[in-house]
Amino acid sequence: QRFEVVALATRVEGTRGIVDVVVSVEGQPDKPGVVVLGAVSAALIPEGGERWRARLEVEDVGLWWPHTHGTPMLHTVELAWGDERFQLGRVGFRTIEIDRGPDGLGFALRVNDTPVFCRGACWTTADIVNLPDTTVAYEPWLQQAHRAGMNMLRIPGVGVYEGTAFYQRCAELGIMVWQDFMLANFDYPAEDDAFAALIDAEATQFLARTQACPALTVLCGGSEVYQQAAMLGLPPENWTSPLYER
Repeated sequence: QRFEVVALATRVEGTRGIVDVVVSVEGQPDKPGVVVLGAVSAALIPEGGERWRARLEVEDVGLWWPHTHGTPMLHTVELAWGDERFQLGRVGFRTIEIDRGPDGLGFALRVNDTPVFCRGACWTTADIVNLPDTTVAYEPWLQQAHRAGMNMLRIPGVGVYEGTAFYQRCAELGIMVWQDFMLANFDYPAEDDAFAALIDAEATQFLARTQACPALTVLCGGSEVYQQAAMLGLPPENWTSPLYER
């Protein structure tokens, strides 16, 4: 059966882990599909057109943690059609909240209701010439970060979106990712509809392939935009743009 994963999302409610799956199925399936996570399963329900949906609920689910605070547990989600099984992805269950502090001006993270001090570095690339998307290329650098006690890497908006293998390996190692969208200190034509549509497509495509990755912790509109504008002496009303805000 030919299908495409439209959405794969997790959340935590109390001690339960919930997985929502939406797939687009080509044609009319001969057999009903079933989504499986460990000993838990749920049948796909038609949603209209070629889309089918399922929701799994896992009691007392094992949580994903930054490696400095616990075990980064991952769970394999599969789709079963008759005798065939297809892996949809490895997911993690965690909650992330922003702690603004007593004055409301701070920015700290709470993971699974636990305050986490984020320490790490800015990531550039494993190979600036070839820009590989392989676990082999990423492994030595991510292992060094892990051994050094780093629990977060930031991909700045002056770099590139990394390959899917990067985010998968960060999830396995328990390294959080601060992801800037690829926008920086430029006068972008934000009011140009064609340009805005390209940015929208870029963000949508990136999030579609990383949507189930528990390591993806912070999404930021761009690199040092407010800081650069302030250092140039521009008034605060000139710092913002819909591209960075939305």
